[in-house]
Amino acid sequence: MFNIKSFLVFIATLVAFISSYGLVAGAATNNDVSSNITSLTANPDNLNDGDITTVHFEFDDHSQPIKPGDTLSVNWQGDKNVYGNGYEKEMDYKIDGISVGTLKIFESKATITFNDNISNVNNVKGYAEFPIKGRNVTPTNDANTGYFNLYGGSKNVKITVNKAATTPSKENFYYKVGEILTDDANRVRWSLNINNNKENVNNSIVIGDQTQSGQQLDPSTFNIYIDGKINQRFIGKNAVNNFKAAYPGVTFDISGNDFKLIIPESLASGNHINIDYRANIEDYNQTTFLNNSQISYQVENETPVVEKEYDASAKNININGGIDGSGITQVSVNKVWNDNNNEYGARPQNVTVQLYANGKPTLQPITLDGANAWKYVWNNLVKQINGEPVQYSVKEINVPENYEQLISQNESQKFIITKKFQWLAAK
Repeated sequence: MFNIKSFLVFIATLVAFISSYGLVAGAATNNDVSSNITSLTANPDNLNDGDITTVHFEFDDHSQPIKPGDTLSVNWQGDKNVYGNGYEKEMDYKIDGISVGTLKIFESKATITFNDNISNVNNVKGYAEFPIKGRNVTPTNDANTGYFNLYGGSKNVKITVNKAATTPSKENFYYKVGEILTDDANRVRWSLNINNNKENVNNSIVIGDQTQSGQQLDPSTFNIYIDGKINQRFIGKNAVNNFKAAYPGVTFDISGNDFKLIIPESLASGNHINIDYRANIEDYNQTTFLNNSQISYQVENETPVVEKEYDASAKNININGGIDGSGITQVSVNKVWNDNNNEYGARPQNVTVQLYANGKPTLQPITLDGANAWKYVWNNLVKQINGEPVQYSVKEINVPENYEQLISQNESQKFIITKKFQWLAAK
């Protein structure tokens, strides 16, 4: 006799088995293959609070094959007092110009996720390199040493982070700092700290500020904080206008990468004022970004300070990686003269050439002459910015009179500047 209850139990068991199998099969398309990590290092591995270490790991496909959807991961773990912060960036891995995966850096991990194009690639070998900021914020005035760990497959690295002892002391009246934040790695944050001891002043405070090359001040990013006799803040794209409206005696003039700030005595006395803003990074090959600042002020019953320099810098942050040896790139230039071997004696002794990245100047101009056979190669250039390839170009500065210039690209990022003498224009 047919037993409907037994049949339903059989069907339920079969469905559960099929569902379970489907989940396992699905997981195989997104498998962690971190066992393929062959080395993991951090340099340096002993930091002071706020210092940066460079993490480098290498991988291949010898431990297990790499398939579409597979992921390599490096994680860093600490506690609420001692930890590492990654800079949020990403880049593509390419073989012969075809993307096979993406490197992404997060606050507490780095991942490489491979796409469908990896399916026909054998003997995969590559690396990744990225910065981590070490923090030790242990709530004590005493010196403290702690650590956090990096993990990648079977590899691990211990990173020590030291916090110096702190003693109460009077701060400088003014200082300026710059940094690239871990969650905002494409901009530099500059911060002005004014009247840090909340002293009374006899006159207005006058500050000049000049953001230097490779970055562009964004006037919509100013934040202004006042604490002391007054507690107030102005944030958002209208912060500067709202600040000036609230305090009519304030002068805050912005022009390009420069600004001038005048804080009247009535507002400056007894108040600490912090002003921060962002500058968009334009030259990703630049190693350090600079900012110049000057301040004039007089603390009550003290000697006036006139245009004292307080300059600041911020180190650039980049990630790098390669697969089958790719990752960074190079650009070459070759100067060719089409003037019948300088028949008219118009050829200059040398020429100056500027390299451009995405249409903007990068690095210093170079000189081509007979000594270097009119050739030059830029090495170790950034290959990608935010996952997009950098478009490099070259341009000669001050083209000689009576010469017509033609710039061609005979291979990927190999430029030829041909100079043809214009016979009819010869004098």
